[in-house]
Amino acid sequence: MDYGSVLAKHAGEVNSRHVIQGSDIGIRHIVDVSPDTLRQLRAAHLEDIDEAARLKEQYQKEGPDLTEAPSASSVPAICTLTDPPQYVDSLSFGHQQGVWPNSFAIPGWTMLGQDYMPQLLSDKVILTPPYGGNKKGGLWADSKNWLADWQADLEFRVGASERGVGSLQLWYVSDVAAQGSTHTLYTAHQFDGLVLVIDTNGGVQKIRGFLNDGSADYTAQANVDGLAFGHCDYVYRNRPMSRLSLKSTSAGLSVTIDDQPCFSSNKIALPVGSNFGLTASSGDPPDSFEVLKFAVSSQGAPAQAQAIASLENRLSTVESLLRDLVRMQTAAAAAPQAPAPDYSKHFAELSEQLQKTHEGVTEHMPQRIREYVQAHTPRIGFILYSFMAFQTCCIGAWGWYKWRKSTMPKKYL
Repeated sequence: MDYGSVLAKHAGEVNSRHVIQGSDIGIRHIVDVSPDTLRQLRAAHLEDIDEAARLKEQYQKEGPDLTEAPSASSVPAICTLTDPPQYVDSLSFGHQQGVWPNSFAIPGWTMLGQDYMPQLLSDKVILTPPYGGNKKGGLWADSKNWLADWQADLEFRVGASERGVGSLQLWYVSDVAAQGSTHTLYTAHQFDGLVLVIDTNGGVQKIRGFLNDGSADYTAQANVDGLAFGHCDYVYRNRPMSRLSLKSTSAGLSVTIDDQPCFSSNKIALPVGSNFGLTASSGDPPDSFEVLKFAVSSQGAPAQAQAIASLENRLSTVESLLRDLVRMQTAAAAAPQAPAPDYSKHFAELSEQLQKTHEGVTEHMPQRIREYVQAHTPRIGFILYSFMAFQTCCIGAWGWYKWRKSTMPKKYL
């Protein structure tokens, strides 16, 4: 079902507004609709879920050798056939001309930081800065990955001195504890999934892979480095750009760096429904980790993969819209039931306090003014009497001087 036609049909019932979230430093678009419109959107959402499930089941049955494209009636109108790779927009950024439409957030991703918030520039995101050590930054996809066969491409750059300290992690996990955090491999506790670590181990710059089913607590391990199932040496510092690819298909898992094989295994099958994440940490002196692109693409038959990827994008958008609609409808339903606060008692107390203050001021103000004037008025009488006493003393001294002079014996030559 076309969601645009549903909203257009009820255009008079739709109101939109933007809310700035201070804690997330992002902008969220909220839509208020009537209950009838909400029911139709839910019905359209369920139709898309059924369509996605049917296409996935068909693709899994027919396998990657499927050459016949689905009919036009089985693929939504927004699905158009293009050459592979088919990127999943809700799980990717940097694969188009613009990395993000604004400098506040990356659409479909949550940005986190510890002692530092990742900085968004026009063509990259700086997870850890080149100044000041002991910083952490992270990016987590809001949507889960429902593709069975996929490839994740990470383009990054690391700027630091040769003695820089830091690590970059690429996560694919399903547990909530690791999601939405800035954890590194050594602080992630019991994560459930895969993590690729780019750091320096034993004085050698490496790329390593670690797996956990949620049973092992990595913070309690005596030798975490010994749990890596695969690794390769790679000098990543101060390169123009590095391209790391993680590929998961029915044939297994493989990791390449700059189109060169790093390590692989045909015994690892990653589940669907997990979240992608990127975290970085810096030490002292710091490593500065910059991410230029992260793109997830399907690796199945082109036509089927295109349909599934398009449906995934639509489902992610509609799920976010429905969450906002349900939240707004719940708030609107609860608002009339909330009793309005009674401020009459507070106003009465405030009026009484003002009255007492006014009475106190008018009652004591005249006496206070009189005392102030008396205390600060110059004492003219004291000055006058002092001047008269001084003159009397001068006259007395002059008389005494004349008397002494007249009584002194005269001397004759």
